[in-house]
Amino acid sequence: FFFFFFQAEDGIRDVERSRGLGDVYKRQEFISLLGDLIQAAGPGFRQYSKIILQPLMYNLADKQVNVRNETLLVLDKFAETCGAEVVVNSMGPLLEKDNPELRGELLKWVGKKDLSKADNHLLITPLIAVMQDRSKEIRMLSEEVVGRGMRHVGYETFVGALQDLKPAVGSLL
Repeated sequence: FFFFFFQAEDGIRDVERSRGLGDVYKRQEFISLLGDLIQAAGPGFRQYSKIILQPLMYNLADKQVNVRNETLLVLDKFAETCGAEVVVNSMGPLLEKDNPELRGELLKWVGKKDLSKADNHLLITPLIAVMQDRSKEIRMLSEEVVGRGMRHVGYETFVGALQDLKPAVGSLL
């Protein structure tokens, strides 16, 4: 029998399993590897978008900035390889989640992309929900994206989705 003893550093001796930096680095490496795989596979990787994109984008909710940044890089690779519209069309359900990091990162990302090829109808309801967020920054980001998306689907389409809104949000639109 062999016994190995490791001394805990910095007084950390809890039995509970913590999410240490090693886990963060492993996740970053996995996300980076996924980006390399997307580039290597080329446009054919588009067929896996329904399986890959939402779990990938959910990493934007992580509290670790490095994980979020790596995820944004991979989303850019996916957009370059398979088309930004594929990513945009997949983000609606995640925008509806009440998570400020996730919403903020998605809105910043989509705010930099060309929405002309995306199915902007898929974003109407989630964007309207985001416009009611508690965070002023997120509301402002959503207003920018709504303005850009409205150019592609028309004002009337957005007006039809305003029925369930608070009056103040409806008048803002």
